[in-house]
Amino acid sequence: MQEAIAPRRVLVLYWTPTAPSGIRSAIRQHLEAIKHSPSSHRLTFWNTFDGSPALVRREKYDAVILHTTLLCLRWFDSFAAWRHKLNWVSSLDCLKIAMPQDEYNHSEVLDEWLRDLDVDHVFSNFGTDVRHLLYPHMSQRAQFQHAFTGYIDENLASKLETRLFASAQRRVDVVYRSTHPAYWFGRLGQLKYLIGEKAQAAAVARGLTADISSRTDDAIIGDEWFDFLSAGRVVVGCESGSSVLDRRGEVQASIRAYLQDHSDATFEEVAARMPQGWDSYRFAAISPRHFEAVITKTCQVLVAGRYDDVFKAGIHYLPVREDLADLGDVLLAASDPAVASRVTERTYEEIYRSGRYTYRALAEQIDRVLGTRPPNPHARSLVAPAMARYGSWRLSRPSNLDYGFSLTFLDSASEARAPAAPWIQVLQLLGKRPGGRMVFDVLGGRVGRKLLAAYLRAGKAASSIPASRLVPESSVLNRMSKAQSMQPGTPSFRAIKAVSRGSTLELSVLRRPTTDAHPVDDPGWPPRSLLVRLPSYGGLTPVAALKDARSVEQLEAVSALAALRPVLVFRALRPLLDSVGGARSRPRHRGARNRVKAFLTTTRVVLGRPGNLWLLVTAAGRAPLGDTADDLLKVSLLRIAKGSTRVARHVDPKTKTLRLVTGEVGPDELGSQIPTDVEIKRVVWDHSAVSGYVSAPVMLGRRMTVFLGAGGIHEFTAIEALPDSARKAILRQLEG
Repeated sequence: MQEAIAPRRVLVLYWTPTAPSGIRSAIRQHLEAIKHSPSSHRLTFWNTFDGSPALVRREKYDAVILHTTLLCLRWFDSFAAWRHKLNWVSSLDCLKIAMPQDEYNHSEVLDEWLRDLDVDHVFSNFGTDVRHLLYPHMSQRAQFQHAFTGYIDENLASKLETRLFASAQRRVDVVYRSTHPAYWFGRLGQLKYLIGEKAQAAAVARGLTADISSRTDDAIIGDEWFDFLSAGRVVVGCESGSSVLDRRGEVQASIRAYLQDHSDATFEEVAARMPQGWDSYRFAAISPRHFEAVITKTCQVLVAGRYDDVFKAGIHYLPVREDLADLGDVLLAASDPAVASRVTERTYEEIYRSGRYTYRALAEQIDRVLGTRPPNPHARSLVAPAMARYGSWRLSRPSNLDYGFSLTFLDSASEARAPAAPWIQVLQLLGKRPGGRMVFDVLGGRVGRKLLAAYLRAGKAASSIPASRLVPESSVLNRMSKAQSMQPGTPSFRAIKAVSRGSTLELSVLRRPTTDAHPVDDPGWPPRSLLVRLPSYGGLTPVAALKDARSVEQLEAVSALAALRPVLVFRALRPLLDSVGGARSRPRHRGARNRVKAFLTTTRVVLGRPGNLWLLVTAAGRAPLGDTADDLLKVSLLRIAKGSTRVARHVDPKTKTLRLVTGEVGPDELGSQIPTDVEIKRVVWDHSAVSGYVSAPVMLGRRMTVFLGAGGIHEFTAIEALPDSARKAILRQLEG
């Protein structure tokens, strides 16, 4: 192990438009690689999407690391503006380290940008054979280090080690996920998609079970990716990279222009009109997915290649030809548990156990670069530690809420004692460390806060309901509500679907929105029992701390409270009683800037129609004013959408539901009169055929993205709570 160097003060600059907790697992691990250093560096992680405050710019650092998420800005249309905003980095008197990826994409733009920022060291994914091609300027002035696109996280690998099933016990023969890469990445990029298509056909032909998809809706993000990968015996793949050198985006621009007029063109048709030799390069590298398969002991069937000289064909993976002609036969051989186990066990020992390909190895490599320059002699300021803690806190918030869906009951021994009044039981919990922390966690969420209020209001009648059970159950429901209000597509997002089965109400936590087309009646209330059904790919065994965790949890305390105070508990759980699955969620706006935009946009809509002020006043005491204003905003956006897109109208007399579907061709369109003989209680906007969000005007030509909810479906829950006169006024707006 490398000796530790003197601690350095390091600024790590990254860029993400979503909440830091929404960063993909592989990217997050790469971003935080320096934390694996044996030296206790003083680290400041800063998301430049939120701007670059003077407190960050004027600090004294020993080094600044430009992460790949920041350097990806070079291919954005707004790059010129971002480049200007980040010019301050060039004036920093410290070591500058760049960690780019996809260097073949806008390579000359990257080379010139790093030159202007006066970067000292470049961690490149490619070797000296293509360095002058990719970096004509930087190859003459900077030091280069070879780095992989991803590494093995030892902490994650050790957690997975005891939870993996043997090859013979895995329920799926072949697993794979991919997207359809853009044509400007050439034939090498298309290979990621083609191998999935060929593997699916080959698996079916040979009677193998397969879970393979390239659909965006089937993408698996966050920590659950390892659960999915661990459920499979074999995974297919190829080297990551491109066979095209796009120096300034001219290849991408040419292909985009052609596809605008020929949207159904195949790759072969596009390639035939491109200049000769445009697809003749080879920028190939090993990817994080290959290392992830190593630590989940999933046998890899890969297109033969170099893989940065890490993998050896026939030893660490089973090779197939680039034309994939022998893919079916190799898959059949790899599906044999004995063959898969032999390959994965040796790969696990020689790749993971060696320690050469872990994030600790990358951190030691960064330390060697940091050691080339002595520490900054300037005294530590008072501001730097505070900024470092703030930046690190935002980055370290949990990226997967699934862990909070498991029940952990408190002080079960107290249940045997004589029942006390609810307020006494809550006070007793507050006096204990785990109980007090969980009570405050419950108070931090709308669902838990209302349930706790209903419990206290029930008085002596609720004495038999132990607070040590109600509080953890309320915490689980809080996290479900929070996950449903995340922006769709982020790792923490979950859709909640309510289903009545006799006297039992099931709340299913879904990984993605339901495909049900029509909403149904609200579940019968109050239920005799309340169940929470959790998602699982079944690839991992439960960890030791959660041996008793089940895929179905029964919320006995909440069920008992619902029997005592049905109206109050119904109001508390209303956001989760969603038969459509996520349609009642209200994705939150991230960041102060976006919250200000949302406020300005909503205010503009509310003040734009005089009747909306009356509706807000009417909503007082019936529905949250914020939810009512949000519904009025989406009513306005629906009316705007009607001007450019067909909006079909469906009325279900049985459920008293008006369903408005954007982009659907139907006989009844918005603008015609809604029948007066049907009492409308529910209004649902289904925008899924177009998008999961809409663009709303703010002011001065600026616009913002408004997420509608899971799968692009939004239910106007605040409007449903209004009296008939107010609800009819809103329906008249939809007719106009």
